[in-house]
Amino acid sequence: MIFIVMVGIGALRHVFWVNRINRNEWSWKLAIPVGLVNNWFDWTHAQCRLLRGRDDGIGPLSILGITAFGCGSVIETVSEVQRRNFKMRPENDNEIYKDGLFARARHVNYFGYILWRTGLGLVSGPPYTLSYSVYHAVDFYYRAIPLLAKHMEESMGEEKWEEYKRETKYVLIPGIL
Repeated sequence: MIFIVMVGIGALRHVFWVNRINRNEWSWKLAIPVGLVNNWFDWTHAQCRLLRGRDDGIGPLSILGITAFGCGSVIETVSEVQRRNFKMRPENDNEIYKDGLFARARHVNYFGYILWRTGLGLVSGPPYTLSYSVYHAVDFYYRAIPLLAKHMEESMGEEKWEEYKRETKYVLIPGIL
């Protein structure tokens, strides 16, 4: 039951992001693969949970998973809302958001995402589902973050981006990485 609630919360968070946070229109070429990948991860987590058989109740891994899921959900959502509120003000149109959780790490929202996916994996059936957390961490760190950094340098200017990098030394995980 906990797993179903967590997947439901994840789905509601996606709906919230699409309707309240996202400022850019997504083409079908982007929306379909993202939706398919997210649904594949959720389906795979569900399969792992079903393969475990009966529910053993809430043990240490479930508690850790629920905690990671909750913390990650809060970190990702709060950071995105903070940045969205900043970007909605016309005077901030071409500015980098450097406050709130983004003052702690330049891509703290990705860290939140990795945490909530890790939590879902811990509840659904490790060890296989934890590989998805590793996948997301590697994908964000080696593909998405460099692409976004290049975009930020081009759109905001190299000087602004370098200043933000100096002010916010952590890339993904506050105080660690």
